[in-house]
Amino acid sequence: MSRAPFTGVPTAEPRTHRAAATEPLFPLPSTPTLPRQQTEDNTESAAERARVAALLLDDLLFAAPVFCIDSGNSKVATDRPLKFLSEAAEFVRTGRAASYVATLRESAVAVDIDGDDDDWSTSALEHLTSRARELDGWFVTRRSGGGAGRWHLIACFRTQAARAEFKTTVETVRAHWGATARQIDWRRTLRPLSAPHRKSGRVDLPEFVEGASNTLPSWAMNMPQYTRPVTTLRKEVPATPWQRRISTIPEGSSGSVFVSPAPITGWTGP
Repeated sequence: MSRAPFTGVPTAEPRTHRAAATEPLFPLPSTPTLPRQQTEDNTESAAERARVAALLLDDLLFAAPVFCIDSGNSKVATDRPLKFLSEAAEFVRTGRAASYVATLRESAVAVDIDGDDDDWSTSALEHLTSRARELDGWFVTRRSGGGAGRWHLIACFRTQAARAEFKTTVETVRAHWGATARQIDWRRTLRPLSAPHRKSGRVDLPEFVEGASNTLPSWAMNMPQYTRPVTTLRKEVPATPWQRRISTIPEGSSGSVFVSPAPITGWTGP
């Protein structure tokens, strides 16, 4: 019987040991690629979800008083006191203001970190976020823009005692780093998450803004229940979600810290 190979079967070229060890045994399926239009739609959908999440967070974190600022960080005069974030956003949309600032609600505080370099600021930020966790607080961070080393930290605490302890930590970190009050600044007013930067007109949303908007309401459900005497209540006008239109948040993904060229009453920068 003939030992010659059957002529109907093509013989493969010889392979080296190295090639045989690296080549797949079976053809690998190519990675499916989405059509360009579908990819663009998914990107736009993700951006829209992030913008909605920022709106929801702002309405939970901020309240009146609200005021607008121009590109030079000076307060913009309005024909009436602004009670809602949506009113300030309308001034920005129509070109009458560059951005706006709001007051944090009672349970919320903010720290504006403006360091000389990113390593310095990130280290300070990590110390503060670690302390916020120890105090059972909720927090969100974002780059405030304008260069390396600039961050905003917004945190919520369930009790006044926890807020006081966190403020003490801020002062301790500031002293340890030899920083000034401007470099690590305790804030009660801040540029909301959905507000654009006063110079670039862009918005720098937190990286995990959608998750943050989901966790804050559930965290707040465990807030202690207490009542105050009616005579000591302060009227607070909420920034209600239905007052906000999605179009009020400009497109963009980067912002900047505010550097005030002239002092503003009750305001030292966002």
